[in-house]
Amino acid sequence: MDSKDQRVYTRSWNITAGARGGLGDTGFDYDVYVNRSSTDVTRKSTDFLAVGGIDDYYLGPLLGKVNGYDAYAPNLDVLYQPLTRGQYDQFSGTNRAESNASRTGVTALVTNTSLFELPAGDVGFAMILQGTREKFFNQSADPNAATLFRGQTAGTSAEGQRDLYAIGAELQVPIFDTFSANLSGRYDKYSLQGGGGNGKATWKLGLEYRPIDSLLLRGSYATAFRSPDMFYLYSRESSGYTTNVDTFLCRQAGFTSENFDECPQSSLSVLSSSTGNRDLKDITAETFTYGFVWSALDNALNLSVDYNSVKIENEVSILGTDSILTSEANCRLGTSENGDVNFDINSPTCRQILAQVQRLPATDPINPNGVSKVFSYPINLAKQRQTGIQAAADYKWSAGRAGDFGVNAGYYRPLKHELQQQEGDPVYDMLCCANSNELHYRATFGANWNIGAFSTNVYGIRNAPTWNAIGEERNIGPWTTWNATVNYRINKLASVMLTANNLTNERPPVDRTNGNWPYYDQGVYNAFGRSMFVELSLDFQ
Repeated sequence: MDSKDQRVYTRSWNITAGARGGLGDTGFDYDVYVNRSSTDVTRKSTDFLAVGGIDDYYLGPLLGKVNGYDAYAPNLDVLYQPLTRGQYDQFSGTNRAESNASRTGVTALVTNTSLFELPAGDVGFAMILQGTREKFFNQSADPNAATLFRGQTAGTSAEGQRDLYAIGAELQVPIFDTFSANLSGRYDKYSLQGGGGNGKATWKLGLEYRPIDSLLLRGSYATAFRSPDMFYLYSRESSGYTTNVDTFLCRQAGFTSENFDECPQSSLSVLSSSTGNRDLKDITAETFTYGFVWSALDNALNLSVDYNSVKIENEVSILGTDSILTSEANCRLGTSENGDVNFDINSPTCRQILAQVQRLPATDPINPNGVSKVFSYPINLAKQRQTGIQAAADYKWSAGRAGDFGVNAGYYRPLKHELQQQEGDPVYDMLCCANSNELHYRATFGANWNIGAFSTNVYGIRNAPTWNAIGEERNIGPWTTWNATVNYRINKLASVMLTANNLTNERPPVDRTNGNWPYYDQGVYNAFGRSMFVELSLDFQ
């Protein structure tokens, strides 16, 4: 049958028109263009009707209330009779959801590769002006879904508009023959429909020093500013039922992640409600990087190593129902499941988490003290800082008639990741134990071969072991997947490409301490198996 069958229809278009050229003999070039893009999405799902539908068929007439709950007189014989196609069509209907997002922008860019001369060379200049209007509309379900369909809440709509303006400039300055600087600045301002908005200046300084031809030393410092996502600002309250573990009651009863499925409160239907937050603050960041690039063999061999540090304030985060219930249990019990991290129930974050979970009274006849509703909304994280080392290497060579070959490798290792959710909260080490679902490292390897009209590429990713669900050992994984492509250029106009993702059909590593299906961390791993597709490309340029 078609229960919960969903069909999603997406229509997107993108149009850009502009002009470019030189401004007489001034040495300045201009590039002005207008861009308009839009995406419409329609989702149609088959859901059971609330009235005259499947409930009435199986439950029978309503007799009244017993202990505050509805009591029915079901006909037990129908439980053992399969539904006919006609009955199914009679009991179900189409639930329709729609959304639209559009963007209209104007950009003007002026450049001059030789604004003026210095002893070490020409100073390059660029200036940009931008104006953009963004709109979105989202209808999560049929407006009458709460009354039309079984187990559905009212369809909600959200819509908003934001205007953004920016001006920026950049200078490329050769200070000495071997030393250059790049300095840029930008001012962004935005205004929100219904009031509100802000503006902020940001800047960047980059330095490069080449002591010898084959070695480049580089470093940069930059600030950044961004307004919150419009959906987080304008989203209206929406709700629906999810299946979750009541982590607090299960842990209080002595169950752990390894056997949550045996806990009576492990598969509860919880009403989850989410809404936007117009009080979100702007996101700001500072980044600092330095490293080197070494080239050899006439640039056939390249090696780079960089250290990076990122500090973010007021990053927007929204917790899912499972995360909220896990945090609530930690706060109420004062510690994480493995005991490595202590929690203060009076901390700002714990007070907020407890307010997001609504529980039934102890006198409830069905689920005393159980979860009845969980509220979720986007919040600003006070601050977080992450540092890491990134390395990359590539080597290319020609084998004459056998074609051209290349290999490359990459490696990233986080060194530190600290998070403070709210001012007054403790600072947590997000690379350790129950706090962490981050990779200890990620390594990549690629190889390519080009000969005539054919080009092939193989690319592998090795994800390091992660911490298990109870945060006692970093022993889940590693997980390695391979992707491959083969491309054939038919002529100047057309080419065809065969792509295979997860070539070896590698499954996510199972965490036996994770008592929740699918028994692995869905924030790190996915269940996408081998997939193959063919793409035909036409280039009319």
